[in-house]
Amino acid sequence: MRRRFQGGYRGSGPPFLKELNQTWTKYRITALRYDIEDEYNSWYEEVIHFASKVGVNITSPRGPGPRSSLQIYRANAPSTCPKEYYLRNLAMPFADYLLAEFNSRFNTEDRKGIEILALLPGAITLGVVDLESVLIGLMFWGPDLPFSSLLRSEMKEWQRYWSSKEPNQLSVNLSECLSHADEDIFPNILTLLKLDAPF
Repeated sequence: MRRRFQGGYRGSGPPFLKELNQTWTKYRITALRYDIEDEYNSWYEEVIHFASKVGVNITSPRGPGPRSSLQIYRANAPSTCPKEYYLRNLAMPFADYLLAEFNSRFNTEDRKGIEILALLPGAITLGVVDLESVLIGLMFWGPDLPFSSLLRSEMKEWQRYWSSKEPNQLSVNLSECLSHADEDIFPNILTLLKLDAPF
């Protein structure tokens, strides 16, 4: 399962990608939990393959009998075979635990400002963000924007503006972006940058 979650931020690049990646990881874990049975089948096949290489038989740790009734402190969901046992007692609870932790740490209501990070040149030119989902998130500030109906076209123009620059000319923080956001061309983006840029 370790391979599944290795989509993390690595190497050089804008540091805001780490924040965006944590949010996307939450969505990937949610999708994983809904597809856990399909994913688990491929994991189990890999485990069987590796176990056969080292000469190990996969068995359930507790079978039916008097000792299994003593299990009171941990989950022991009934199962008919080792594959089902590990799915019900390990894979599903682990995915539920990960999802609960990510939901508590990365609550969408607590992270309304993360979409503004998508205005950074590194995000908008590298194509790491989906403009449509960013626009939906940015409409949270719709009442504060001077021309909220023009935000979509402004975002596309903002993307073209930064795409025409050399990589070494890209601003790395929101404060630097403020000087590039002309009030006549990018009134909504200027307002959004002012909302989130530290002064």
